[in-house]
Amino acid sequence: MKYLLTILVLPLVVGITLAADLTVYNNYYVTANTTYDWTLTKTADRTDLEFAPAPDPNPEAVVFTIDITRSAPYLLAQKIGTISITNNGSEDVVITRVKDSIAYHEGGIIYPGVFVDDTVLFEGSHTIAAGATWNIPFVFAFTTNYPLGPNAYHYNYAIVLTNGNELFLYVDAFHTTPTVVNETLYVWDEFIIPTGFSYTWNYNGPWTEAGSNTHTINVSITNQSATSGTYQAVNYAFGSNECGFWADTVVMEFHVTPPPDSEWHGYTYTPGYWKNHPDAFDQWLPVTIAGVTVSTVSQARTILNRSGQSNSPWYKFLCHFLATKFNTLNDPGLLSVYYNNKTQTGEFMEGLTVGAIMAIADGYTQSTPSTTLLAMKDVFDAINNNATTHVLWLTNSGGSGKTISLPSAEFFTLSPNPFNNRTEIRFLTEVKEPVTLSVYDISGAKVRDLIKNANSTLYWDGTDNNGRRLTRGVYFIRCESVNPTTTLKALINR
Repeated sequence: MKYLLTILVLPLVVGITLAADLTVYNNYYVTANTTYDWTLTKTADRTDLEFAPAPDPNPEAVVFTIDITRSAPYLLAQKIGTISITNNGSEDVVITRVKDSIAYHEGGIIYPGVFVDDTVLFEGSHTIAAGATWNIPFVFAFTTNYPLGPNAYHYNYAIVLTNGNELFLYVDAFHTTPTVVNETLYVWDEFIIPTGFSYTWNYNGPWTEAGSNTHTINVSITNQSATSGTYQAVNYAFGSNECGFWADTVVMEFHVTPPPDSEWHGYTYTPGYWKNHPDAFDQWLPVTIAGVTVSTVSQARTILNRSGQSNSPWYKFLCHFLATKFNTLNDPGLLSVYYNNKTQTGEFMEGLTVGAIMAIADGYTQSTPSTTLLAMKDVFDAINNNATTHVLWLTNSGGSGKTISLPSAEFFTLSPNPFNNRTEIRFLTEVKEPVTLSVYDISGAKVRDLIKNANSTLYWDGTDNNGRRLTRGVYFIRCESVNPTTTLKALINR
């Protein structure tokens, strides 16, 4: 397009006003698009997940949310051209500013005060000699929420400041039909998890969005083979169209934590210790083991000394039995802990409490087979050296990493999980005795003791033994019965 407008300007030259004229040419074209702004945000209701070492049968649930927002449409236009100013007079003219402005017009109404663009093309001092032409090329973009519809126009102005006089030079009005772009967004999701984990989800994308929308994706994550440690996972949300690319991420950490350390941390002492510290045990005399009554310190020291001096299985057995007896008198809690040699499988007396083992040993006599006496001697020897051999445990699972067949989930369940104020615990077993349930925190400290009848339902309100509400986090509920100990992971999500 080429438009011509001839105007008169009265320049000031050495205090004398002379007549002169300027001719303005405006050559330009406009490209216009109706476009939209998009935002894409990815969030998750949880970013830190706790797993037991593999294989962990309890999946962790996460909810991902993708929020997509599309703005109201607006005009994005580009104006490209050249303003040419010719001095037709006989005197020089000084131009101090040239500005391009665009005002909105629709339905016969002009809005000169509504400038959608006000671009300064030149500011300073430029002299146009008589008969000379000054060309000012320009390329600039402008935006407006006023659409260039069938009845909508934009008026183009060249605003020239010359010799202190600002002139609004009307040039023309332009109208164009914009192209609609950036109207839809193609959206998809990707989940990258570390080796050893698997997941299932209800993702049904990708989606083509024509407006604001929200998508929710439920994910279930399982630890299949990952060992202890911290792992990182990333969930991505992507959007793209002909105008650009959008992305947002959620970084997650998977913490694989061993079950609470169930090793008994009390102290036991060997026959040698008790033999050399008679003042530590004389207060308990007399005591009876396997039908033998020990009444004096001298008699006790003789029995405690026979482990290395006698080849008799009977006296070896009595030596270590007596040391265990003193250990239980020194710490009665030892009677209720379980024997399970960490380095062996299928050993003699495995899974029984120390009290139960001593009750069995009390029935032995000198006529008991030597192999049995020596096997029981080895059990007592290991108990008396617990700090070295690690045989005493708070539960009969032993914490040893041995493979134990656990009841299926239908026999030991926790619902809901995660929970806020209360969860229901169910356990079905063939035995009729009450079942002991213990709750441990992630550090291995017992925080709650629960006892319920077999084949019944128990509700736990997430409090400890003192009635205090436990904080948000992972806890382990151990179910102890004649069957192998079973553990479930519970998440309090307050």
